[in-house]
Amino acid sequence: MVFGLSYLTLERKEDIIAFFSRYRNTIPSVGTRRNSVRFLCILIPFLFVLYYSYDIRKSEKYFGKWRVERMTRNGEIVSEKALEKDPLAWKIIYFEERGKMLYCSNPNMYVDSTSIFMKYNYDDNENSLKVISYEINPEKPDTIPVQISKFEDKSMQWKMIFNKDNIQMELKKENP
Repeated sequence: MVFGLSYLTLERKEDIIAFFSRYRNTIPSVGTRRNSVRFLCILIPFLFVLYYSYDIRKSEKYFGKWRVERMTRNGEIVSEKALEKDPLAWKIIYFEERGKMLYCSNPNMYVDSTSIFMKYNYDDNENSLKVISYEINPEKPDTIPVQISKFEDKSMQWKMIFNKDNIQMELKKENP
């Protein structure tokens, strides 16, 4: 297709050049603002990319797939078999960019119908997450403070209260 179009373009080269020279641009020029407009066309995307990358770098250390090694709910250990019946027996937590989280009970694959979508805000000073849950009432989301302890490169521990349950989790990051 490209070769065919290139051949046809070269065959009609004189006609194409004549067409574009005959019909000149009749739109009035912006005048002295022309350079300003050009500068803004470069500056606005640059600022957007800068903002976007800053927002991502803020929470980059969490990105990826985290396996729940151990989970306790109200002081009781959640068993491995609980994930078959309980969608709140999470085995995998996915951290994605732009503050998105997915809690999954199936450790082998992502299943949208049984996963829970939440958003998060990371506070570097407090070393905590504020998880925003839309599960109970999507119109009035619930903000859940998550205390992070023993954070290392590939592991961390969480304490939080979700749906009136006191939850503690030990998380380990899986290799990408």
